Amino acid sequence: MTTAFYYLIQLDFQAAFYFNPVIYLLLIMVLPLAVSYRKNKKIFQKLLILTLTVWLGVYIYRMIHVFPNYPMPYVEKNFLSEIINILK
Repeated sequence: MTTAFYYLIQLDFQAAFYFNPVIYLLLIMVLPLAVSYRKNKKIFQKLLILTLTVWLGVYIYRMIHVFPNYPMPYVEKNFLSEIINILK
């Protein structure tokens, strides 16, 4: 998400979409979520659930079809694997 945001502020929209297509959903949903949070909590909850469902769906799709290829490589020496190795 950070890399997608970086490319978005660089105005490289194609690269931002490549790294995480959900960045556009978040940009579109910020205003409706903020307004509905103040005015109608039920609408806010529905919008939030919709946004999180789409976000989770894209994540699952990318885990199945993209991971561990670029842009989602698996790094062998990651923080969690180091902790697990210490605990063994």
